[in-house]
Amino acid sequence: MNKIKYILLFLITSYLLVSDVNYNNIKPHDIKVKNLTEFVEASYMSFLLSYYVFEIDTLDLIICYLPLSGEGELEFSGIVTPLPFGTHRYLLLLNKNLGVVELRETLSHEFIHINQHETGRLVSLGNIFIWEGDTINVNEVEYRDRPFEIEAYNNQDEIFEQLNKIYP
Repeated sequence: MNKIKYILLFLITSYLLVSDVNYNNIKPHDIKVKNLTEFVEASYMSFLLSYYVFEIDTLDLIICYLPLSGEGELEFSGIVTPLPFGTHRYLLLLNKNLGVVELRETLSHEFIHINQHETGRLVSLGNIFIWEGDTINVNEVEYRDRPFEIEAYNNQDEIFEQLNKIYP
């Protein structure tokens, strides 16, 4: 059954990538996802989040695993960061121990951050972030108290539900 599911997933994705489907002037071939993890569905879910949920028209996303900390434990489920030398380019790091639901939740959360960057509301400069014009040093503000994280946590359930509707 899994093999059929992945073949169908491949065929649908291939159709979307080569067809003349135009959803609000977004061309799917401008969204590129390079997935270097074993989370096969992360590529397709990233495409769906970009294309259908956030209506991002250009994206170059690389998905990798989060490196282990010194104790061999992973502190985060995911982290996204813009890549230098170009626009619309991001590195998404995922905890390799995520289950299916946690993967969807993490992608929903991290795509809110991608959207924050794409709309210019969030700018990342190492440990300094510019959020809607305010400078935030992440070494001085607790993770859950950062305004861009508050927004992501407040909205990730809605994005999660949208993702589940288009990809049950």
